[in-house]
Amino acid sequence: MRHGVRGRPDWRLVGMAAVWRRHDRTLTRRVQVARLPIMYAQIMLDPKSPKRPALISRFEKIARSEGVTHTGEGQALDDWLKVVRQ
Repeated sequence: MRHGVRGRPDWRLVGMAAVWRRHDRTLTRRVQVARLPIMYAQIMLDPKSPKRPALISRFEKIARSEGVTHTGEGQALDDWLKVVRQ
């Protein structure tokens, strides 16, 4: 991933994929799955964000549809969701 201003990743490629995914269900799934680690980091790094509850719900929806059972921390998905929703 290329880095832009202040060392932040350049997410233009993800945005471009989002445009293309409207025309292809397989690509839609792949883009959603590719976003899971980004969403996970956003959830963990910004606990006071007003967008956090919606982000957690979206993460859960995608994770469950893909059969995710554990987070990268090795914690069961259901247990992790309980912790982050507190």
